[in-house]
Amino acid sequence: MNMYIHELKAGKRSTIIWTVTLLAILILYMSFYTMIKNDADAFVKIMEGVSPVIRQALGIAINQITSPLGYYSFVFSFILFLGALQGMNTGVNIISKEVRDKTADFLLTKPKTRVSIITAKLLAGLTCILITGVIYIIMSAIAMSLFTGETYNMTALILISTTLLITELIFYTLGFLTAVIFPKIKSVISVSLPVVFAFYFAGLMASITGDELYRDLSIFKYFNPMYIILNSSYETKYLMLSVAIIIVGFALSYVIYSKKDVHAV
Repeated sequence: MNMYIHELKAGKRSTIIWTVTLLAILILYMSFYTMIKNDADAFVKIMEGVSPVIRQALGIAINQITSPLGYYSFVFSFILFLGALQGMNTGVNIISKEVRDKTADFLLTKPKTRVSIITAKLLAGLTCILITGVIYIIMSAIAMSLFTGETYNMTALILISTTLLITELIFYTLGFLTAVIFPKIKSVISVSLPVVFAFYFAGLMASITGDELYRDLSIFKYFNPMYIILNSSYETKYLMLSVAIIIVGFALSYVIYSKKDVHAV
């Protein structure tokens, strides 16, 4: 419990910064909705002038872009990228910092098992991600009510917003596993940014080509906002794939961490 609280305190500042950043982007972009709605025809023409390839890559649906949920989905694509980066950063940092700060040897000499150590770190990181995700979900509903003044499908909104939490958890898992396998990481961002960009690029390729393989490889395309708006549900295949990645990733982390040698230098 002491280690869990210590890790929470260590991650508090980062969690606050990421949460505030995501909310600031949400509020900033949603504040433009009334202006866009009042001049919908002009905005649609601008969007029609954008290359279809770019529209597909960004998930812009012309027939939905001026509706509350359609516009929110457009804004959400940027928020999702940053959320993924937060998840990856958190996962990599919470494990690799012990080696980077040369405290791993000291930590492992404590009267604690490796399982208890990795569990405390895992739960602390999960708590930080959950705090960001839950606050964002609540604020997304508030922002929609404040800035749109229109009726919309609340279930679809909550489901779309919740995909931020799920995506963050997936990238947190990948970051956690990466740091367990390659503990001597000197710079968190030098690892997390390329990984997130790689999955984002796969998502762009999935949008452009329509190839299911690219979609299976891109976490960013597991939850299609337009599908959620039309069906008020997730695609079962990708929801199950998300859960599988999280479970398998954490299971592998436990197995590897409990068996491999860990040195501070």
